[in-house]
Amino acid sequence: MARNTIVFTWIIIIVSILYFTFKLFYLNMIEADNFGSRIYSIDIQFTKNINLILYLILLSLAIITITLFILWFNRAYKNMHQRIKMLTYNKSASIYGWFIPFINLYLPYKIMAEMNNKANLIFVSNNYNLKPHDGEKIIKLWWITGIYNIFFILIYSLIHTYDIIDLSSLAEIIINVLIFLILNLYFIMMIRMIRMYEYKERVLRDIYPNGFSI
Repeated sequence: MARNTIVFTWIIIIVSILYFTFKLFYLNMIEADNFGSRIYSIDIQFTKNINLILYLILLSLAIITITLFILWFNRAYKNMHQRIKMLTYNKSASIYGWFIPFINLYLPYKIMAEMNNKANLIFVSNNYNLKPHDGEKIIKLWWITGIYNIFFILIYSLIHTYDIIDLSSLAEIIINVLIFLILNLYFIMMIRMIRMYEYKERVLRDIYPNGFSI
């Protein structure tokens, strides 16, 4: 599950690079056309169509990757429930916590942080060479970039849907670059977080060989 999630996440990063490259190229063509440069409409339409295809591919990959990640997340929390009875949330919270408005702004982070902290406590109590706060920065950065990404995409979508502000081509380019950087930072931090916790789960399986499912 973790390997598949990581593979699809890397594919998303690659496709997003192509998507945003074509989108920036398209915006530059529009800006050049506005300033009187000779840009053929067929070239603009072709670039726009390629960008639309890449967007649909990116959206499909995002749905698959998010589904795989939530399944991995749920399995990891169920595994922790097998060894620690006094966890803050029930097993199903690792699923519904992603879909309830406002709750999904903090609950998945709380669960991931709790899994990491409990794993660290088990390692320390079993004399493993690991710092008690290991992994906390990765989890925080993963969640912060995710929230910022949602915020930027939401604002950008509202502006375009309701024509709240007439954005210039330069403003469009700047916003798209910001979304691209934050989006890919989020995915990279997600990969790092999965790898980090997968390592911890391998160690936990050594400590409790009959207590964790793969």
